[in-house]
Amino acid sequence: MTLRSCEMRCVVWLKQTALHLAVLTDQAQMVERLLNAGASSDVVDLRGQTCLHTAVLLDTTTCLRLLLQHPHDINAISYDGS
Repeated sequence: MTLRSCEMRCVVWLKQTALHLAVLTDQAQMVERLLNAGASSDVVDLRGQTCLHTAVLLDTTTCLRLLLQHPHDINAISYDGS
């Protein structure tokens, strides 16, 4: 199975995408592959957080750098205002 044939909008109970999960587990190579395959970094989870929020909160600097190299909404505000 190739990455492109996977369902990239698959979510878990917190409405997190594969990209959210890759950032949560600090898997920079997977973050890069998902972004290059067209995954959106602007999708919000159940808390209203984008992958960018998660990368900042968890201090996953490599993932954060990768996310910043792709189009995203830098002004996105989560549901709690962060």
